[in-house]
Amino acid sequence: MKMEEIFMFFTFLVMIGALFVAGCGDDTEMTNSQPIIDRLIVPQQVKAGDKVKLEAVAHDADGDKLTYKWKVSDGTVNAAGVWTVPAEATNATVLVHVSDGVNEAVESSKISIEILPPLEPIAPEGMVSIPAGEFLMGTDDPWLARFTRMDDEQPAHTVYVNAFFMDQHEVTNLEYQQFVRANPSWQKDKIDERFYDRNYLKDWQGNAYPTGKTRHPVVHVSWYAAMAYAQWQGKRLPTEAEWEYAARGGLSGKKFSWGDEFDYDQVHIARAAGDNTRTTGDTAKVGEYPPNGYGLYDMAGNVWEWCLDEYNADFYSTSPRENPFAGANGLDWVISNFTEVKSNRVLRGGSWYDVWTDQRVTNRSSKEPLKAYFDTGFRCVKAQ
Repeated sequence: MKMEEIFMFFTFLVMIGALFVAGCGDDTEMTNSQPIIDRLIVPQQVKAGDKVKLEAVAHDADGDKLTYKWKVSDGTVNAAGVWTVPAEATNATVLVHVSDGVNEAVESSKISIEILPPLEPIAPEGMVSIPAGEFLMGTDDPWLARFTRMDDEQPAHTVYVNAFFMDQHEVTNLEYQQFVRANPSWQKDKIDERFYDRNYLKDWQGNAYPTGKTRHPVVHVSWYAAMAYAQWQGKRLPTEAEWEYAARGGLSGKKFSWGDEFDYDQVHIARAAGDNTRTTGDTAKVGEYPPNGYGLYDMAGNVWEWCLDEYNADFYSTSPRENPFAGANGLDWVISNFTEVKSNRVLRGGSWYDVWTDQRVTNRSSKEPLKAYFDTGFRCVKAQ
């Protein structure tokens, strides 16, 4: 080989080596500047209303773990990577944005997610979802006859009710105050005399409820006023069957909403003399006592609760099996024409003023719809 050819070959090798070194340098710089996502955990389908944990692991060329931020097309994800899926079924895009915390260099990944309808309807704020089902309504328990009359609680009969939402607690003074402020015709000094008995909001000063009772259930409200409030909220009063079904909290055939044995720690009532316990003498804040199996508070004690039905002592012997309602004109008519109702309405749940036998889940009572008592309030329901 000639000298010139050897020199040219050597020069070629040097150039190749230089290009190789330069290439390696470029690759190293690129790797250092580009964070790498090595694990991305995002579900392809989620249910509306769920809380979903999104996970990712990213590192740089040195193996150091990098920070990352999430974004979802319908809202941001919290710092822990938990995404609250919106209530409406739709689609969403998840974007993970990874940074080394110093440089602007990022790596991003986009994933489309299908949001499916929830398995169960999402309860409105302050309400709980009560599933559809059947239960044994009323009682034939001979043991109870030793303590109380229960003629109107018989015969025990199987009833089916559709799913519905129910207020988690009794309507409070604060909530009712918002209603009367928005509806002057139901204020204490303006209410139509057809709808109250002079005791309406007896302890209120104008539109101001008693001091210190913000979270106490509103009392001295007539059935008419309770109906008006419910309609203002886009709700209604529960039927008697719905009330008992919900009060049982999923327990079958029990005497009380928590079980068969009476327990003073489960219910707010005035305790009898001779019990070596105190007498409460007033309502309690809602939610002070344990909830039942459906997450409902004060389904026994605190205050009696108005129901939608007309009171009929013999109704159980003729009650329909599905969604029973006592009233000659039907449920829809009563809701639309409640100001024309004259017959006594059902009350359920017992109150702080009553003895332990009145706290039974099957116990029934009634009052005229214009009556407003110190131990009577209400809660609302909504169809699903």
